[in-house]
Amino acid sequence: QLPNETSLELGKIAELEMLDSIEIQPNNVRNHAFLSNLYMSMARIDTIYAEKNIELVTKAIDLSETRTHLYYTLGRSYIVSGDANKALINFHKAVELSPRVFDAHLNLFATLATFGQYEQANKYATTVISEKLERDLNAGEYSRLAIVYQLLKQQTQAISILEIAIEKHPNDSMLFKQIAVYYAETKENEKAINAATKALEIDPSFKVEYEQFINSL
Repeated sequence: QLPNETSLELGKIAELEMLDSIEIQPNNVRNHAFLSNLYMSMARIDTIYAEKNIELVTKAIDLSETRTHLYYTLGRSYIVSGDANKALINFHKAVELSPRVFDAHLNLFATLATFGQYEQANKYATTVISEKLERDLNAGEYSRLAIVYQLLKQQTQAISILEIAIEKHPNDSMLFKQIAVYYAETKENEKAINAATKALEIDPSFKVEYEQFINSL
């Protein structure tokens, strides 16, 4: 909640201390990881820190080539700098290292969607992730995939993910609540009401929020 200028001033102080830690223990990759997290936070304000992170993490990978988190932050840095190909390369590497970790797949999916590769993103979300994880996605994981599309203003794509999720998890009230909101955003009020009503049937404690939602429509 601080002004950006103040946040950057504090970030620079923290950066100097973390650089000192790296100088003292240059082979401790945890120090690099801490600074990488800071750079990614600062990159939201000033993209120069994405470039700094690329330089930092490229060196850190030499210390720990199998640390998945490093590829996450490197991929995100390339997203900030607008290099889709390098972002995808790093997220593919993270999936290769952690094929049964959902977040690795979520990062790759989000990158495909962010750069408008919706056909590939859709296939990845609905088929590839389950195959790689060797299990069906749970309701919360489907929800997170849909949120990526919703944040990108792709409500229709978000709805398609949730419709698949509901087929797999027909008794999850959270999914019906979420899709009701997305239907409302696309002006599909009848579908929104039906989804919200189904959520209420599953979760009677939803009554107050349900009535407010219906009134808002």
